[in-house]
Amino acid sequence: MTKSRTAAVVAVLALATGFIGAEIVSAPNAAIAAEAKKSLSPKMKPLLDAVNLVKGGKVDEALAKALEADKVAGKSPYETLMVNQVLAAIYAQKKDFANAVKAMEAQAASGEMTADEQKKMQKQVATSYYQLKNYPKTIEVAGNYVKAEPNDTDMLVLIAQSHYLQNNFKETSAGVNATIKAARASGKPLQEGWLQLLMSSENKLGNDAGTTAALEQLIAVNPKEEYWKNLIQYAEKATRNVGNSTKNALDMYFVKMQVGTLSTAQEYTDMAQLALQDGLPGAAKKIVDKGFAAGVLGGGATKDREVRLQTMANTQSAADEKTLAAGETEARKAKSGDALVKAGEAYWSYGQYDKAAELIQEAITKGVTNADDAKFRLGMVYITAGKKPQAQEAFKGINPTSVPGQYSRLWTLAANSPPKKA
Repeated sequence: MTKSRTAAVVAVLALATGFIGAEIVSAPNAAIAAEAKKSLSPKMKPLLDAVNLVKGGKVDEALAKALEADKVAGKSPYETLMVNQVLAAIYAQKKDFANAVKAMEAQAASGEMTADEQKKMQKQVATSYYQLKNYPKTIEVAGNYVKAEPNDTDMLVLIAQSHYLQNNFKETSAGVNATIKAARASGKPLQEGWLQLLMSSENKLGNDAGTTAALEQLIAVNPKEEYWKNLIQYAEKATRNVGNSTKNALDMYFVKMQVGTLSTAQEYTDMAQLALQDGLPGAAKKIVDKGFAAGVLGGGATKDREVRLQTMANTQSAADEKTLAAGETEARKAKSGDALVKAGEAYWSYGQYDKAAELIQEAITKGVTNADDAKFRLGMVYITAGKKPQAQEAFKGINPTSVPGQYSRLWTLAANSPPKKA
């Protein structure tokens, strides 16, 4: 038979390769019979009998005849192909999927398939082994497939999933990263399921950096609250007891507020109190007001304490705002730019973003104790002001492993995240 096979044989091939849950129907069987009558030698009559028996619903008898045909000596490659197509379909109907896969592999080995048909069959065989929970064979067959098709994300992720289900987490991560690389090379979007698999494998490996990176990629695909909460937990762990832990805690609360995960009365009051301690009563007022507006504060057993906190924030904020200009003047007299950064933060807390950016830029030019932190503060100002390009420029040069580096990634991620999916 030529490599351009008739539609009848292609129809049967589709039936056999989709064997999980497939049913043999009369039209493909009639097609096989018609094709076989034209192309099979007389000694292959048992195969025709098998097809007719299937049409009559006699599947066991059909299997016996197909196996009889399989034992015929001296079959041509085409006859071998036809026998295994029929066997695959019969085994599928009997839900004997292990033997159905073997018949499918025999089809691919017959030499009668086009290169494209062989690739499709190999892909289906790998998928079928996965459905049969034969993960080593899945990896073997899919691995051979991707040698020729290195950007096939379906097969790459199938390999990764097979490793995961065998607790081979290092190989899982490598497989998902290969999938991600292939998707980017092909211009395909990353799938949330891939990244969930990567996150889980990195977590099981105890790799906090890898888990964090996977969560960041997940949020870039779908900024679910669950992912943000997990990412923030890892960031808190990484920045705990580093430098000014009180300042770090306040910065993390600002991240939570930015991404919408600030939710409990305790979080609102703790954040407001930290802002007051840090000399940012304007920020404290905004935080408390937001909590009351959301109905989180002012309605529970701690209502009186929350009202007192609101009064304190309002009083201190009103007094502090009147001193902004004087504070700016004093900050400019200092030898370093550290005081200017603080003055810029104060303006930022009152929504005066242009003035805040001006002072922090001046501070960086003048020289500061912690340049990474100052650049981060400048980026915060720009993002809050809706100026993402300027924020990205401000974040450039920050050491990515530093605390400001980690916070700058969180703010960038929040600013660039797509809308949440349903």
